[in-house]
Amino acid sequence: MREVSWEEYWDFVKQHKSVVIEDVEVELKAGKWEITSYAPPKDYKPNATPFRASPIREAEQP
Repeated sequence: MREVSWEEYWDFVKQHKSVVIEDVEVELKAGKWEITSYAPPKDYKPNATPFRASPIREAEQP
């Protein structure tokens, strides 16, 4: 991994419409982003299981 300049970033975004991260295609948007809502999407479903630390970490706590 390396740091990229804004120029490199914008050149990349202009030349690529999306990137693939762990078999998931993520669309890239060039230009200004517009925030239309601060709420989660209507189809959002929270995880059924809450996040927990690993048993090893829990055992380390006093």
